[in-house]
Amino acid sequence: MDEQDYRPKATFFNLDPAKQEIIIRAAVDEFARQGYRGASLNVIVRKAGIAKGSLYQYFSNKEALFFYVFSCFVDLVKKSVGRTGADADFFEQLRQVLWAGINFIREYPRYFQFYVRVLAEDDVPGRKELLATVRFFSHEYFGPLCRLGQDQCLIRPDVTPAMAAFMVDSVMDRFFRDFASRFFGDDEDAREYDINRLEPEIEMIIKVLSQGLAGDGNRI
Repeated sequence: MDEQDYRPKATFFNLDPAKQEIIIRAAVDEFARQGYRGASLNVIVRKAGIAKGSLYQYFSNKEALFFYVFSCFVDLVKKSVGRTGADADFFEQLRQVLWAGINFIREYPRYFQFYVRVLAEDDVPGRKELLATVRFFSHEYFGPLCRLGQDQCLIRPDVTPAMAAFMVDSVMDRFFRDFASRFFGDDEDAREYDINRLEPEIEMIIKVLSQGLAGDGNRI
C-alpha cells in the first residue's frame, strides 16, 4: 500500500473547513450504513451536494476517501480519550475512559458504526493495516497506563503491563460494542434505559477488573 495514493489531494484541504466536514460526514454516513463494498459514491456526492467529478478532485478513489474517514475516526478517538484526567489513579482513569467511550458513541454514532463495519467485513481494503492502527493506539495508551498502575501498586506484580493492557482493552472493546448495539436499536425506551443503567454497569466492570488485577493495597 502506497500511503501517498491514499492521502486527500491538496484541493480538499483548500476547501472551507465547513465544506470538508459536509463531505466527510456524508462519507461516514454511507460507509457506516452500507460498508465499504456496498457504499455508493453517487449517494455520497448527492448528500454532500457536490458533483461526482469534484469528489475525484479531492480524493484519488473510493479507497482514499475510506482511509481518510478512518483516520478521522482514529483522531476523534484520541481526542476523546485525551480528555481523561492524567492525574487520576489507574482505576479512576479506566472509569473515565469508559465514560469517554460512551460519550464518543453518543456524540459520533456514525463513526462508531463505521468502525464496527470495518471489524465485521473481511474484504475491506487495507483492513489489516487499519485495525493495526487502532491496536497500536490502544497499546500506546494502555501500556503506559498499566505500567503506572503497577508503579502505584494498584496492579498485582505477577500480571505484566502488556497482559493487563490486553485484558482492559478487550473488556472495553466488548463493552462499547455491546452498548452500541443497544444504543443503535429502534426501541427508544430501551435505549434510554441502557443509558440510565450505565453507571452501575461501569462500576461493576471497574470492580471486577480491580479485584482481578489489584495488588494487595487495592482490594475493593
